[in-house]
Amino acid sequence: MAPDLELTNPSRLVLNIFPSATNACRRRLSNVSGKTTMSRTVDVDLESAKVAAAEREELGSKNAAEYEQVRPTAYLDGLRGLAALLVYFSHNVPWWYGFEGGIEHGFGYHGERMLATFPFVRSLFSGGASAVAIFFVMSGYVLSIAPLRMLCEGRTTEARWHLLAALIKRPFRLFLPVAAISLVFALVMQLPFGMAPHLEWPKPEPTLSAELRRWTKELGLTINPLVEHGQFTHWFCYDPPAWTMTAEHRGSMLVFSVLATFSFTRVKWWIYACGFTALLMLVVYQWELACFLFGLVLAINDLEKFDQAILASRLSRQSQHIFYHFVFFAGWYILGQPHGVREPELSYGTPGLYFMTKMLPSYYYNNEFWRFWNTIGATMLIYGTMNIRWIQSFLLWPSLRCLGRVSFSLYLIHIPIAWTIGDRVCRLLGVVRQDFTTEYDGLLAIPDVGPRGFSTGLLVWQAVVLPLNLLLASWATKKIDKPSVAVERWIVARLGLARDSSRP
Repeated sequence: MAPDLELTNPSRLVLNIFPSATNACRRRLSNVSGKTTMSRTVDVDLESAKVAAAEREELGSKNAAEYEQVRPTAYLDGLRGLAALLVYFSHNVPWWYGFEGGIEHGFGYHGERMLATFPFVRSLFSGGASAVAIFFVMSGYVLSIAPLRMLCEGRTTEARWHLLAALIKRPFRLFLPVAAISLVFALVMQLPFGMAPHLEWPKPEPTLSAELRRWTKELGLTINPLVEHGQFTHWFCYDPPAWTMTAEHRGSMLVFSVLATFSFTRVKWWIYACGFTALLMLVVYQWELACFLFGLVLAINDLEKFDQAILASRLSRQSQHIFYHFVFFAGWYILGQPHGVREPELSYGTPGLYFMTKMLPSYYYNNEFWRFWNTIGATMLIYGTMNIRWIQSFLLWPSLRCLGRVSFSLYLIHIPIAWTIGDRVCRLLGVVRQDFTTEYDGLLAIPDVGPRGFSTGLLVWQAVVLPLNLLLASWATKKIDKPSVAVERWIVARLGLARDSSRP
């Protein structure tokens, strides 16, 4: 899960609205390289301008004005918020129905058919793994778009300072919120007078000092980029989703290193080098790093419009729209591959996924097999989102953008809340999951009527727990997340590296 990154950089939306800025960037590229190979044809520029004008006309003057008042990549806030919500539901829904309740299976697996497992719909209930891949690809894009723009404009020195500052800020941005939220949970586990939550896992230590020692050790392992983290390796017992922060850190370092290398090379080779390296890493089970590199590929393409140079000369405007929609929905379908246990039969036993599963590289069969297609599907879905205006318009809804702003905190707090308050409310409603009993089990039991994923019990439970999660996530964003941003900026300023922040 990526934290709420600064999205003040250009995207395809700005390049379409302001084609003159695009042409200026290309002229600078030509001056830097001494050649005109980086310039696009006049036909492509005219086609882009026509498409942008037509799309603005379709949206209407009001919506078009709204687009120009928000950040170019503001729709990614909405996508980030939706992805965080998918992670939340993927952990909460099985808590209600049980982890062997069948809702994690594919539609038609061994004859099982539920609405919640239907392709596309299943992402809402078991889309946590696919959301993680979306987070990683988005991070690769957002981390690279600003320095890439600087390099395109010939501001090489500024780009290197930007990368150095980002390299220093990134660990603080990722791990300070993790440390603060997990410390609060560790202290809650030691509350006196019987107020401490009863947990089956992790078991509380006998004393507060022992708890803090374990917290320090576990946090050190989580921060260590050389330690493998994940569902089947090391989990941070105070906040399991924090394993993705280590992957974010490694992926960020890779992106910064690649961009630093780019500052010494010719632009035209960037997308080929990144694309080949990303595919190679994906095949050898370095899917996390591959996600970041695919995000970098999307950023290069977003600035240089390699795809439009190809598509505009071969497809009509309507055919291009069909192509973008096909990529988006195909990626969404691929992201619905069943996951959770290291048994590929869970996937190829699902109708429609047999051949896709059999195409997996051998490295994935005894590991988390779903990560291969999740990486490809996330890249396709984000690419489609970047080219489909009505999806961007949907993601710009204020409620989704607000959800995006608290998504990092929601991602980090939802498991500790599920273990404590969420479990107690669940027990009140008559569902017991952990191996102990309390005096209020079933006190407000209600009939659980309806199809799985939409039953009355789950809906009532979430009507109580989800707003609580959002309120606490909002509080954590203000009190923990934003101060961590201030700390990282202060450190960079003290080191004299804040000069690059003066420009977008």
